[in-house]
Amino acid sequence: MEPECIVLDEATAMLDPVGRREVLSAVHRLNREKGITVVLITHHMNEAEDADRTDTASTTSDPHVQRGHALPAQRGGGHEL
Repeated sequence: MEPECIVLDEATAMLDPVGRREVLSAVHRLNREKGITVVLITHHMNEAEDADRTDTASTTSDPHVQRGHALPAQRGGGHEL
């Protein structure tokens, strides 16, 4: 039995760059090969850029859904703050 959806909350937060790449590679593989929906919660905007869809939350504005590739223009060029 495989899940239809997995939720990862800050799954790469305490990892070094190599570990982050390994986790994200596994997540992409699950989505691509098994069709599993992945909800990835992250503060790293560069991780969100590869998403099919994103939802950003802010205490100063309404959250909104957009394509992952639209993030750099809206959030400081994709740089981590």
